[in-house]
Amino acid sequence: MADINTCNLDTSKIESRLLLGVRIVRDNDSQEVVIQDTSRSSFYKKVSDEEYKVFVNDGWKQGVRKVFEVRFERRLGKLHSRRDIEAQSKNRSRVIGAIDREVSNLYYRRIELLNKYGLEI
Repeated sequence: MADINTCNLDTSKIESRLLLGVRIVRDNDSQEVVIQDTSRSSFYKKVSDEEYKVFVNDGWKQGVRKVFEVRFERRLGKLHSRRDIEAQSKNRSRVIGAIDREVSNLYYRRIELLNKYGLEI
């Protein structure tokens, strides 16, 4: 579980690492491994089966990247639906402009984070 970019969250009972909101935990007693995403709610939730398969088949970094990409697409979808709602209402060009800037910032932030943690685009 060694990765220079991760945050070490070990306790006496578990080994745990956190990277880009994805936490991997191994119970020292049972040796059970759980992979969780912090962005789905304010609590840790297990990653989907599809995302888990990426971790198993391709490794930690590719799995984190997959979860990160799914999160990015989810946020982008919310912004686009907000923009569509605003476009159908009265002339709300200021609000639409703000949403467009938020979408642009989201793209730049995604590239910045992927590069920072060595998960090239």
